[in-house]
Amino acid sequence: MRGIRLATILMLTGLPALAAWPTTGPADEPRKVTLRLAKADDESHEAATALGKSTLAVEIVGPPSAKVDWRFGYQRELLDKGQAKTDERGLATLTLKMPDVRHRIGTTLAATGQAVGGTLDLDILPADMLGDVKQSLKAMRLGVVDPSGRVQAALAEQNVEFEELKPQVARDFFDGGAVIFAGFDDAAALRYELGKFEGRTRGGMITIVLNPPARWKAFGLRQVELHDAKGRPRLAEPLGRWIREADLRGDIRSALRVRRDAEILAGLATRGAGDKDAEVSRGAVLIAARKVGKGRILAATLPQLDDVARDAVGRGVLDEIILWCLNHQPSTEKKESQP
Repeated sequence: MRGIRLATILMLTGLPALAAWPTTGPADEPRKVTLRLAKADDESHEAATALGKSTLAVEIVGPPSAKVDWRFGYQRELLDKGQAKTDERGLATLTLKMPDVRHRIGTTLAATGQAVGGTLDLDILPADMLGDVKQSLKAMRLGVVDPSGRVQAALAEQNVEFEELKPQVARDFFDGGAVIFAGFDDAAALRYELGKFEGRTRGGMITIVLNPPARWKAFGLRQVELHDAKGRPRLAEPLGRWIREADLRGDIRSALRVRRDAEILAGLATRGAGDKDAEVSRGAVLIAARKVGKGRILAATLPQLDDVARDAVGRGVLDEIILWCLNHQPSTEKKESQP
């Protein structure tokens, strides 16, 4: 009811309405991946990522009524094993519990039987990638504006302290070091909210925008649609502690167009894509930051960021962005610049 009254007030005052705030967080459902079976001489080989301690639902796709033995392991250590049988549609589902890891590790799920087989290379990322900097984040004070609740869920799972800026008064008086905006599907509503933070951003705050909606633009960054995304994803330092360039491949349908003074942290290399020094086009940027007075604006557009609560790559990108913000606080940079 409160969301309806707020939307009505905004309509009457001519201000853009925010998306309705959820009464509950994201559904706690296992992430789903697919393992396809093929003939032994043409065995399939696929790859995926998962978060440590999470539950993964693996859908096996193969011939109808096929019996398979599966093994899940890390190097020479067997983590789990079992049997599965596809139904008349050729489908079977198994559930895997991911181990708790402190570093990114590579595991393998292999299924064989009845002249068919398949392999899934499964990289597991730590569920708590910000464990070493929680006290620093507490001191920085991180705010979150995300109607979907996914950013809040990702941070809460890692026991990272943050301020949920759900009431309008909380957003008006927040004066922490960084604020994350996510879950917006209306560019006007997002611009309105960012405009209220402009003074604080210019004063030293870092404003983060995840997956801005179509036609959004602010502070020299602009969202653009990609109808035929070409190029190889590239990461710039200091990103890359947990995520890899190959992780960013996927159905990329939007990017950022940035000014020359923007710092490009990730993008599509459209020139000399096979070269390690390939150039990222300023019209095909995936993550970029730009100085705004004493503060910064950082925007990122990636399909994995739609579900940072459960998507391992999305969580990794979010955490690396937060770590970048921590290292670019005005007080931190001042200390680093001193002899």
